[in-house]
Parts: sequence; structure tokens; C-alpha cells
Amino acid sequence: MLNYAAKILTPDSVLNLARGSPHAGATDEEISAAKKFAESLEPGDLILTRNPTLIFGSLRELGDTDYDHLVAGVDEGRCLHIAYPKAKIVPTYLSLLSQKAPKILRPRLQDKDAFASALKHKLVGKPYDYQRVLHLMLYLNMQWIAPNFARRLPK
Repeated sequence: MLNYAAKILTPDSVLNLARGSPHAGATDEEISAAKKFAESLEPGDLILTRNPTLIFGSLRELGDTDYDHLVAGVDEGRCLHIAYPKAKIVPTYLSLLSQKAPKILRPRLQDKDAFASALKHKLVGKPYDYQRVLHLMLYLNMQWIAPNFARRLPK
């Protein structure tokens, strides 16, 4: 069941572009602009994104958050993407397309290359940890979502 749920929730648009498939909704010009902008990013940069699907939009609304995904730059033109079925390195421009509404954060790191290298070596190829994700979802639900949702309902 977890595999089925992960397949439904996985942002296929990112995976399809990583495989070289055309991206629904992105023009050639937009892809070109995203590739050019990706050249200005540095290792350690964080990119917050929004998956444009209804499911993720609903989860953002329920969680009262603007973003649902985070990728980290690991080297020139590539970032770490943690999703089903495992963490992998993908082209950075995939997270910079306008429908992802990207927001770039540049943390103050003393050694950006060491940080990015540690991310690559510790996470790339590791299976997606369903148990940890479900634990986090349950924790968030009990700590924030359920109490806030109950407050939003009329008395």
C-alpha cells in the first residue's frame, strides 16, 4: 500500500524531465531560462518548490504552508532530490520551472562544498524512508494540523 501511495504522491513531472521526457506545461523557452538560471546557483543552495498537483495543493492548504518540497544544490547544475523510490541527483533546472514557484535560499555555510558532498554521499541511492515520512505526517497531524483544523470549524 505504501508503494501505491508513494507513486500517487510522487511529483512525476520532475521524474519525467529527469528521464528526458517532455514536461507538461513548460515551454522550450522556460526550460532554457531555468537552465540558464541554474548556472547561478551554488552548492548548498536550497530550493523550496510547490508541486502543481491537486493532491499537493490540498496538503499545502491543510498544512497552511506555501511549499511542499525542498531540494539542495550539490554541484554545478545538479541537486539532491529525495522522493520515491530513492534519493537521486537530478538537474537543478527541473526545480526552477515557473509552475514549481521556486524560492531559493542561500544558507550561510562555512564550507558549502563539504555540505553538498556530505548530502550526496549520505543520501544518494538510499531508499525512500516511508516509515519516517509516515511518522512525520502523524506527528505533524497530532501537533499542529488536527488542533488547528478543529479551531477552523464552526462551533
